[in-house]
Amino acid sequence: MGARMLDAVAREIENNRAQVVGFGQAGDPDEILEGLNDVVASYRAGRPVGDAAVTWDVNLLSSAAWETAQLTRATQYMDLQRVLDLAEVYELQAFYRTTQAGLVGLIPTVEARMEGDSLGTFLELRSRFANALAIRRMLATIYACALQEMDATDSLQPEDCPDAGAEEGDEG
Repeated sequence: MGARMLDAVAREIENNRAQVVGFGQAGDPDEILEGLNDVVASYRAGRPVGDAAVTWDVNLLSSAAWETAQLTRATQYMDLQRVLDLAEVYELQAFYRTTQAGLVGLIPTVEARMEGDSLGTFLELRSRFANALAIRRMLATIYACALQEMDATDSLQPEDCPDAGAEEGDEG
């Protein structure tokens, strides 16, 4: 039972990673962040501010297999360290969900909020966008490392989990 659930969790993590890496973003996230930085710099310098288009495609990441493993107590048949590592993966995923929801909730209100404090609004938007982007990238790496640890995929590249290469080099 533990092995079957572990396989299901690995498939779930692989699917979640594909979503996060693929991202489906309407615009390049780095270009959007650069545009927000330009807007903030223009406000601070007193220059006219151009348009800043901010989009964020929501990643709907699953935790059904992990929750099922916990509910059915399949985790008791798994290695304790593996269970702890997976719990950390899903904690970061939950944090990403919260961060992403905060950003997505802010985007439609930006125009109305600019009436009072345009610079403050753009500072908050830039901060939330940068945080969500950084956590998304960290999550992609954590997913890759978890999959590598579980020997669950052949599609990973060495750079997907930078820590794994360091550990292998340390053994020699």
